[in-house]
Amino acid sequence: MRMHMRFSRWKGATPPGQVTLGFDGGAGVPPTGEPSTQDNMLICGFANGSGFPAHRVAVTYRGPAAAIGLVAQLWLYDHLTLAWYEVGAPLTIVPNRVNFFDVVALSDPPQIARASLPVGGSVVATAGSIAAMLVVQDGATPNGEYVFAMGPDLTVLPL
Repeated sequence: MRMHMRFSRWKGATPPGQVTLGFDGGAGVPPTGEPSTQDNMLICGFANGSGFPAHRVAVTYRGPAAAIGLVAQLWLYDHLTLAWYEVGAPLTIVPNRVNFFDVVALSDPPQIARASLPVGGSVVATAGSIAAMLVVQDGATPNGEYVFAMGPDLTVLPL
């Protein structure tokens, strides 16, 4: 398995240029602006090359040895209304486990343009592609690095 993207958040002493756990926003607070260079974004097409659609977003995370489940919320960006929308209720994601969020994959979307693939660390979503941001809240968990990864899941049935 290889997820499509990863990002880190820190608790305690946050190294320069890194982001503190919980800094991305709180419960019910939508992200701002269009999807662009945020590191906690998954940008992908609605289907793979064979036409199988994405049904969920798989999220993993690892942290310090005593890491606990953290509350996270998946947000999707709509290019028509230029706004972010929560997908379902916040979920508790468990370390060292694949966690799943529903995803909205509408029929017959345009795919990601080749010009929009990662260049120099930034990704630009074309209208109609999946633009999902994971916002993780801080919790009573130990200091250290928390590494998250995300990818579109093509399975239909819950595991």
